[in-house]
Amino acid sequence: KKQYRGMGFITLKPEGYYKGKKNTKQMMIEWVLEESHVVNGVKIDVTQADEKPEEDEDRKREDRVEERRLARLDKEQRMLRNLGGVAPHLIDRGQERLLPSP
Repeated sequence: KKQYRGMGFITLKPEGYYKGKKNTKQMMIEWVLEESHVVNGVKIDVTQADEKPEEDEDRKREDRVEERRLARLDKEQRMLRNLGGVAPHLIDRGQERLLPSP
């Protein structure tokens, strides 16, 4: 019989009361991590996921702009090389250069 191994993620939302106390996030974490869990006779190992880091939207935008700029420069360099006979000083090395129009 084939054994499947994998990972699953769940999100729990504390609601209601247990033994007269309102359920809290910390209570649920403790319960889930301290109890043993068995599904179809298989003991399941449960761990808490790491907190997702807060994303810096400005930094993500800067990264996208820089990625597009480098892609554009790479494309321009390939086009210059494909034209042949272009002076080596016109093929830039990661810096943007302005070229006069023909």
